[in-house]
Amino acid sequence: MNRPHEEISQQISLALDGALSLEEERQLRAHLQECPACATLWEEMRGVSGLFERPPLLAPPPLLAARVMRRIERRERWRAWMRRLAVSLLVLILLAMVLAIPLMGLSTLAVNHPALSQAVFRALVRAAEIAQALWLGLGILARAFLGRGEWLILAVWLVLAVAAGVGWMRLLRRARRIVAR
Repeated sequence: MNRPHEEISQQISLALDGALSLEEERQLRAHLQECPACATLWEEMRGVSGLFERPPLLAPPPLLAARVMRRIERRERWRAWMRRLAVSLLVLILLAMVLAIPLMGLSTLAVNHPALSQAVFRALVRAAEIAQALWLGLGILARAFLGRGEWLILAVWLVLAVAAGVGWMRLLRRARRIVAR
């Protein structure tokens, strides 16, 4: 029973995996009793195979995956808040710029016509209340229908800013007409 050692090495590997038939395994055992080199190879391969059957020396902590996922979710929430904050600040700056231009013209009007400036102020307060109510309603709708609709919020803010600017310009024109009379 002189078989090449390469073939025996393959058969030893198959035997350790439990893939040999009973007859093949019997022939392998007979060869291992006759050949000390193959018997040594058998012992070495069995030792290596046993290493894979044991549990790992260093196991990850039991809740590692849960902790990693919580950190990822926390980071994603933080990024979402930062995006919302950046968009809100940008919109507020744009709105302030749009509203500041007509206010410069109203300052001289307020000095010359106090009753008119009070009426304008009351109209501004009402417009702010209406804008706030619209904003809250749009926020509720965006959360209900879109979930993460930052782009919608930005678009609404821009529309409101443009509408407020147009309203201010009309208000300023009316005030100038009244003063011109």
